[in-house]
Amino acid sequence: MAEAVPLTVRSLTLHLGLQSPNARIDLHWLSRQRRALGGDAFGAVVGRLCDAEDTAKLLALIDRLEAAQPDAGTAPSA
Repeated sequence: MAEAVPLTVRSLTLHLGLQSPNARIDLHWLSRQRRALGGDAFGAVVGRLCDAEDTAKLLALIDRLEAAQPDAGTAPSA
Protein backbone atom coordinates (compact mmCIF):
# COMPACT_ATOMS: atom_id res chain seq x y z
CA MET A 1 0.00 0.00 0.00
CA ALA A 2 2.85 2.40 0.78
CA GLU A 3 4.01 2.11 -2.83
CA ALA A 4 0.72 3.60 -4.03
CA VAL A 5 0.97 6.78 -1.96
CA PRO A 6 3.56 8.57 -4.16
CA LEU A 7 1.51 7.82 -7.27
CA THR A 8 -1.68 9.09 -5.67
CA VAL A 9 0.05 12.24 -4.41
CA ARG A 10 1.38 12.87 -7.93
CA SER A 11 -2.09 12.36 -9.37
CA LEU A 12 -3.53 14.80 -6.83
CA THR A 13 -0.87 17.36 -7.70
CA LEU A 14 -1.73 17.12 -11.38
CA HIS A 15 -5.48 17.27 -10.80
CA LEU A 16 -5.19 20.26 -8.48
CA GLY A 17 -3.00 22.03 -11.04
CA LEU A 18 -5.66 21.42 -13.68
CA GLN A 19 -8.43 22.38 -11.25
CA SER A 20 -9.98 19.02 -12.03
CA PRO A 21 -12.83 17.62 -9.95
CA ASN A 22 -10.91 14.33 -10.03
CA ALA A 23 -8.76 15.71 -7.19
CA ARG A 24 -11.59 14.57 -4.90
CA ILE A 25 -11.05 10.98 -6.01
CA ASP A 26 -7.33 11.25 -5.24
CA LEU A 27 -8.14 12.58 -1.77
CA HIS A 28 -10.52 9.67 -1.26
CA TRP A 29 -7.76 7.18 -2.11
CA LEU A 30 -5.23 9.01 0.05
CA SER A 31 -7.71 8.79 2.93
CA ARG A 32 -8.03 5.04 2.41
CA GLN A 33 -4.27 4.67 2.14
CA ARG A 34 -3.78 6.59 5.40
CA ARG A 35 -6.27 4.33 7.17
CA ALA A 36 -4.61 1.20 5.78
CA LEU A 37 -1.07 2.27 6.67
CA GLY A 38 -1.83 4.12 9.88
CA GLY A 39 -1.32 7.83 10.38
CA ASP A 40 2.35 7.68 11.36
CA ALA A 41 3.46 5.47 8.48
CA PHE A 42 1.37 7.46 6.00
CA GLY A 43 2.80 10.72 7.32
CA ALA A 44 6.32 9.36 6.96
CA VAL A 45 5.74 8.43 3.31
CA VAL A 46 4.19 11.80 2.52
CA GLY A 47 6.97 13.53 4.43
CA ARG A 48 9.52 11.98 2.08
CA LEU A 49 7.59 13.33 -0.91
CA CYS A 50 6.69 16.82 0.26
CA ASP A 51 8.15 19.54 2.43
CA ALA A 52 6.62 20.14 5.88
CA GLU A 53 4.25 22.86 4.67
CA ASP A 54 2.87 20.80 1.77
CA THR A 55 2.59 17.73 4.00
CA ALA A 56 0.51 19.71 6.48
CA LYS A 57 -1.70 21.04 3.67
CA LEU A 58 -2.24 17.54 2.27
CA LEU A 59 -3.14 16.10 5.66
CA ALA A 60 -5.52 19.00 6.24
CA LEU A 61 -7.24 18.33 2.89
CA ILE A 62 -7.67 14.66 3.81
CA ASP A 63 -8.97 15.60 7.26
CA ARG A 64 -11.46 17.99 5.68
CA LEU A 65 -12.70 15.29 3.29
CA GLU A 66 -13.13 12.82 6.13
CA ALA A 67 -14.96 15.38 8.28
CA ALA A 68 -17.32 16.21 5.42
CA GLN A 69 -17.82 12.56 4.52
CA PRO A 70 -17.67 10.30 7.57
CA ASP A 71 -18.04 7.37 5.17
CA ALA A 72 -14.95 8.42 3.18
CA GLY A 73 -13.99 4.75 2.98
CA THR A 74 -16.69 4.14 0.40
CA ALA A 75 -16.26 4.91 -3.28
CA PRO A 76 -16.70 8.59 -4.16
CA SER A 77 -19.37 9.68 -6.60
CA ALA A 78 -18.15 11.42 -9.71
